[in-house]
Amino acid sequence: MSTAARQIISVDSFRSAAWAPWVILAADVLALEVALGLGLGVRLMLAPWLSHEVGVEQYFAVAIGVLLLPVVHYQLGIYPGYLLGPVERLRRRTLATLAVFGGLVAWDNIVARGVLSRGVLLATFVFALVLPPLAESLARRSLVARRRWGIPVVMLGAGTTGRLVARTLLREPQLGLMPIAFLDNRPDTWNQMLENVPVAGPLGLAQDFERRAEAALVVIADLGKEDVAGLLQELNFPRVV
Repeated sequence: MSTAARQIISVDSFRSAAWAPWVILAADVLALEVALGLGLGVRLMLAPWLSHEVGVEQYFAVAIGVLLLPVVHYQLGIYPGYLLGPVERLRRRTLATLAVFGGLVAWDNIVARGVLSRGVLLATFVFALVLPPLAESLARRSLVARRRWGIPVVMLGAGTTGRLVARTLLREPQLGLMPIAFLDNRPDTWNQMLENVPVAGPLGLAQDFERRAEAALVVIADLGKEDVAGLLQELNFPRVV
């Protein structure tokens, strides 16, 4: 590597918290249990007007059934949910809640024959549409405020597209990608700060960041498909977007 290509400008370090996704999971489980408690309270309030009595085993069956929802959330990428905007996260959560509770009702009608309390299930469903997304949002904001949310990324390309992407990521930290450096083959951009992110040097320095960044974002607008494929083969990042 030539002297001109060596990194001169300092690059801030950002370490991701491996336990951050577990905080979102814990917030989900807690919110679901609160939703179940509220659903049970609604069912007990309506008990004088309902003819069917509900036993403890039916409450317990609903409590176990709703815990399927975090499993579905995991499959949909909610934990940790990096690169998912608020609208997309809410959409996935809503669809997952409809699918899980719909599945529980179908299972109860076809297989269990009334094991689940439908009143508790319906009331819990209403609260589950609201409380888990709210709990997730609060937990995520808390993690962002403490700089414990997100993963460090290196931006491959410091052109107009790269600066726009970096600006968006910095303005919306809930997306979970924190730019720590640009890499660009144009010498006139080296050792400058763009969008408060340093341009560390050419693309050839990418391998030097493999231990400092957990992902690489290819934001070179004029790079051909063959060039992108060749570049990706040379990189050893856990994630390349």
